[in-house]
Amino acid sequence: MKRKTAEVLLIAYWFPPASNQTWRSYRMFSALQNYFREIRIISTSNRNFLPIKDFNDTAKHVSTALTLDHRLFTYFNRKEIKHVDEKFKPKWAFKIYNLFNSFPFNLLIGEGGFLYIISGYKKGLGLINKKYPTLVFSSYRPYSDHAIAYLIKCSRPHTTWVADFRDLHVDPALKETYFPKIQSWFNKKILAKADVVTTVSKGLAEHLKAFHPNVVVLRNGIGELPITPAANADLPTAKHFTITYTGSMFRDLRKPDLLLEALSELIAAQKIAAEQVQIRYAGKDTATWIPLLEKYGLVPSIFLGLGNVTHQEAVQLQCSTHINLLLTYATPELKGNATGKLYEYLAAKQPVLLLVNGCKDEELEEIFEATNAGMIAYDSMNHKDLVKAFLLEKYKEWQMTGLVAPAIADADLDAFRWENMMAAFLEKHVFKTGFAQKPLVDFEVK
Repeated sequence: MKRKTAEVLLIAYWFPPASNQTWRSYRMFSALQNYFREIRIISTSNRNFLPIKDFNDTAKHVSTALTLDHRLFTYFNRKEIKHVDEKFKPKWAFKIYNLFNSFPFNLLIGEGGFLYIISGYKKGLGLINKKYPTLVFSSYRPYSDHAIAYLIKCSRPHTTWVADFRDLHVDPALKETYFPKIQSWFNKKILAKADVVTTVSKGLAEHLKAFHPNVVVLRNGIGELPITPAANADLPTAKHFTITYTGSMFRDLRKPDLLLEALSELIAAQKIAAEQVQIRYAGKDTATWIPLLEKYGLVPSIFLGLGNVTHQEAVQLQCSTHINLLLTYATPELKGNATGKLYEYLAAKQPVLLLVNGCKDEELEEIFEATNAGMIAYDSMNHKDLVKAFLLEKYKEWQMTGLVAPAIADADLDAFRWENMMAAFLEKHVFKTGFAQKPLVDFEVK
């Protein structure tokens, strides 16, 4: 059902996405189009030079807020965003990043910054049509987007504000902010104005409940399904049994050691031929892999470092591999680190090997069980033999047939598709609340 008399104001600094990490707001935009008469977007004026993706269907929806922040100086006149291997980043760079991420500096000199907030607030007031109830969506990062939504909510209390978090602002594992008590105070103060807080997993939701009573899980989810190349027939790596990882190593919290140790032992036992295996890595942290390969006695030729690739190229790699490798971490304080990469892997349908650095993560196990995605192994539970069995099973299948059959059925993905998740969220948490009591009387079947 499409509600012709309701509108959305989406506040998103990164819109459309300028890197593989910033797709969430675009997925929201695409899903929300099914339910509202109009979607208006506030984004940064930096989009005029940042390498945003070329989505012709979005430009007409966007109004830019004047921005003077560090992005303006860092990326001006560059053709692409440069991601640097974290091994080569000096310690002072992390300290500055943490400062820019902490209140009050994140609102003054951080991404977006003070001018963006004030300009976005004024733009937002002008974009809200007083004839129609308006749903305001803002998503962290940066926190400047939430600040704009907060000011709009203060001035237009009849709006419904959804404050979304794809990451935690105060992360107990990463510790990317200073003055934790001050950060918590600011979060409670700002989010008190929100009607709903959404986030990507149950694990993150548990932390956000300290700042708001109404926290809802709205996963990253699956957009359009890619077309999987049949049997990897036309790919240059068809002669190899391929294991592919697309992403970062994330400050050494993501560890491929279980895979490398298991593979090394299988090769030493002559159960897998080294010349037939290829680990494909697309990302900025190639230098992190080299010493690990040496540590486990794997020849350099087994590894193919592709560097940074486009999102389209990453999806192609995920669809054309035999096993997709996923790396994450879990601690007793923080579980549910289900990144957007997980859902890209599910859409690719190839078997997934998830290596968890840390303790048992029940939420990720639930997702894997629901989708038949593959296998989860924990470095803390001595799962090396399980990884060896999984690799050997898929390798033998590849030897016999030239491919590894897709593991995931389309029907098992329905619960994780953006259009289905957004429909359920809106029906339960928006249309059946005070927002629905506004004069929404004109419907049409879409």
